[in-house]
Amino acid sequence: STLPPSKPPTFPPTTLPPSKPPTVPPTSLSPSASPITVSPTGSPSFLPTTVTSLVCSPDPSIASSSSCSEKLTLLEKCYSLDTIANDQYGNALAMITSSNNNVYAIVGAKYHSISGSAYLLSHDKTTNQWDHVAEFIPGGASANGGFDGTSISASYDQFGWDVTISEEWVAISAPYDTASTGKVSLFRLDSVTNGGQLEPDATLVASDKQYLTRFGTSIAMEGDTLVVGAAYDRGNVGSVYVFKYNADVSDEWTQVAKLTPDDASSDS
Repeated sequence: STLPPSKPPTFPPTTLPPSKPPTVPPTSLSPSASPITVSPTGSPSFLPTTVTSLVCSPDPSIASSSSCSEKLTLLEKCYSLDTIANDQYGNALAMITSSNNNVYAIVGAKYHSISGSAYLLSHDKTTNQWDHVAEFIPGGASANGGFDGTSISASYDQFGWDVTISEEWVAISAPYDTASTGKVSLFRLDSVTNGGQLEPDATLVASDKQYLTRFGTSIAMEGDTLVVGAAYDRGNVGSVYVFKYNADVSDEWTQVAKLTPDDASSDS
């Protein structure tokens, strides 16, 4: 007999549950830091402050004799109390003994509080002690100590890059001010030593100022004459500017010369 062909067995279709996308926990992102706010250079607060003082440590090994034939020894190690790491306190120094026998020193700290500062110190010959007189920042000076944060420039002026002092004036350079154009601030010494807070009596820039010339890379003063170096002027050849103070006529500092050597070149 003939058998009908067998049929494959019928299976019900298998129902698979739909696949689900994998569950990934959300990533927690920390908020980005707030942008740094650069405050413009402004006038310092006239509120009295007591932030800055001078700390000096005498060397106990100092001999009582002051004979010049003896070995030189460290008299005192001094620093201003508000300085911190990387301020470079002492990167510039100048000293004068005035006609009335007062001794003053001006000290630069070009990275203090970002923009830089300088300190005026005095020496008492009777007690052989150094004392803090005033602190300078871009825009002002304080004989009372430091400044509140709103009065300090947040730009990298490097105020205090170089310093100089005469019987009448204190001069402080900031060669990186205004995109490295540079400037020099001048303060009357008697005004600073009389106390209080004050703005600069004069701010000098080059008559032909340009970016990146770094007016104020070096300064020196004698009497009513101030010379200012701009090492990157004229394509890094460099120049020197001469200023005179005219007390009788204009009561102003005036640029009277720009000095450039004939044999200088950009690789001098």
